[in-house]
Amino acid sequence: MIKLEGQGTRGLNNQADHTAVCQSNYYSKVKLQLAKTFSKAAKVYQHKAEIQQCIANHLLDRIETEIRHKPPIHWLDLGCGSGYLLNQLVQRNNSDTHIGIDIAHGMLVEAQQITSSSFLNADAESLPLAGATISHVISSMALQWASSPQRVMAEIARVLRINGRASLAILRNDSLPELHQGWQHLGQGSRVNQFATRSDWCNAVEQAGLQIKQVNSQRFQTRHNNLLELLYSIKGVGAGTTLNNTAQPLRRQDLKALEQWWWQEYQVDNSLTLTYIVDFWYLTRHQ
Repeated sequence: MIKLEGQGTRGLNNQADHTAVCQSNYYSKVKLQLAKTFSKAAKVYQHKAEIQQCIANHLLDRIETEIRHKPPIHWLDLGCGSGYLLNQLVQRNNSDTHIGIDIAHGMLVEAQQITSSSFLNADAESLPLAGATISHVISSMALQWASSPQRVMAEIARVLRINGRASLAILRNDSLPELHQGWQHLGQGSRVNQFATRSDWCNAVEQAGLQIKQVNSQRFQTRHNNLLELLYSIKGVGAGTTLNNTAQPLRRQDLKALEQWWWQEYQVDNSLTLTYIVDFWYLTRHQ
């Protein structure tokens, strides 16, 4: 049995409870902003998150043997979103126990529609689970939003059982290079989130006492008919939130100049490209 503790264990159907959680002192303004943004995107997420689903499938394929051929275990999906990854796990092995955690209440409401897994509205940096209760932590395209890699890894290490595992797909800080270069070309300030580096995550893993079995990088590329479609592909899945953004609103001429530059620099088969670079981490807890 999975033991729960602390905040985040309230029922999803009680919006007042959810509001109380989000208004607690633990949640910073940034976390509230993320929760609201991803909740707003929840109803269309499954239809627009093709790249996220592709990355999740890549992660699942790498641990296929463990999913299908191990004795029943307890899975925890950190940043489960609208439930795609959990649903895939259930379909591949429905004898396991599956728990999804997400900071965005709206995402969890959608997730309940596609899978019978258990869900908790909580933060990956403060998990409402007792220690040593999870066999395998999994997460795809969520942990880059964490404000502290150290707190995330410490929590993963805390809830994992001895010999437990973690399989994590984390967006790299050098992802979306086209956007970075485009803003530079226009002389604009950064409009792309600066995520933690691989070195930051390595240090966090070491400090948490976890062991790295393997870490590798993979590029995923999307193609778009025009710049607005490309930008909406980011916004449509909630990732348009820019933390601590003080940049001025873009003018029409800025977008036109950016699109012209993009066609010159990043055009493949009459499409504009956008590149996601993801680190895949495979970790264990030995003690």
